[in-house]
Amino acid sequence: MLLYLVIFMVPVVAMAFGESLARERWFLLGYMLFLALFVGVSDMLGGYDRYIYGEIFDAIAAGVERDRSVEQIPAMLFFEVGYSWINWAIAHFTVNRYVFIFTFTMLIYLNFYIAFRRHITNYPFAFVVFMGMMFFFSFTYLRQVYGVSLALLSIKPLIERKWWLFAVIMVCVALVHKSGAVFALMFFVPRRRLPIPQVMAVLGVCLVVGLSGATSALYDAYIEVADLDLEVTGDYSSDAGARYAYLVEVLVFAGVILNNYDKINDTRESNLFLNMALMFCAVLLLFIRSENGGRMAWYFIFGIIITLTNIVENCKYGISVVVKPMLVTLFFGLFMRIVLGWGMLVWPYKSFFTNGHREGDFIYEQFEYDGRYDSDKFYK
Repeated sequence: MLLYLVIFMVPVVAMAFGESLARERWFLLGYMLFLALFVGVSDMLGGYDRYIYGEIFDAIAAGVERDRSVEQIPAMLFFEVGYSWINWAIAHFTVNRYVFIFTFTMLIYLNFYIAFRRHITNYPFAFVVFMGMMFFFSFTYLRQVYGVSLALLSIKPLIERKWWLFAVIMVCVALVHKSGAVFALMFFVPRRRLPIPQVMAVLGVCLVVGLSGATSALYDAYIEVADLDLEVTGDYSSDAGARYAYLVEVLVFAGVILNNYDKINDTRESNLFLNMALMFCAVLLLFIRSENGGRMAWYFIFGIIITLTNIVENCKYGISVVVKPMLVTLFFGLFMRIVLGWGMLVWPYKSFFTNGHREGDFIYEQFEYDGRYDSDKFYK
């Protein structure tokens, strides 16, 4: 656990250097690369999803190794076609699941790096938000997090009004994970600032709709149409009762944003990210009764990162100066909630550079499908 605390404290300490590190490209590259390597070389941490992805990749790689055509590899049909083709491409230079996971993780963090470089104005604080809201998901939800990272590349074309490029990227995102289609809504999001009463009214309507269960039913329909194997990918039952954690998140984020509305730069680009952050809140409320539907909001987390960074950059005087330490404390709490809640899923940390598995790893005991990896991580 101490290792994770140290990792979180790196951007916090960097914040103490103020402007000298806020826009330093070497800090962005160095810390992002460290996170990518830390996640990429971990030994099946994060839960059973890695075993699912590993098993599907092994099946695709076996087909490639035997020089079978795509049509002759049944595993190519298990997930979305875009994700399957990425597996197929990686299988041409490795048949090892650990190398696959490492490569896929590096692709995820490459997209994050590009998005941070393009749009972030304060790298240390942005990393604090990222660590609290997205970091741990990159251990386990590889497919959807890759979709999120890929969707971020569509923001620049959206700002520059290159609609064709935005559309192409959106198609690619949906081909990796169907849920990514939700980010196409950003095409319709206004570039102007909405009045606060109007924002509150919209969020109120979203809450009522979410509590009604209508969106949970739609999510169930999506799962059925997607034809997911529920026994393999987990229980995706949507009617989980109200998830009050979603409501608390919305109250906190919307409260900070609306209370500091005047601290947010009033430009078309800033307003786009502001409304993206409010979309995050709206989606959480719409899926407040959904066990997994809230993951749809992940595509809008970047709006939270940039909008809160914008606020912090402009809250340097008077009473507003307490906003930064308050937010750092908040995201540290979110970070520790997962560290403590996931427990054995992420710590003690182990890389795949040593054979064997962690003592008491119940996920390994239940889902390991190839014991040869345990005795030799690179037996193939």
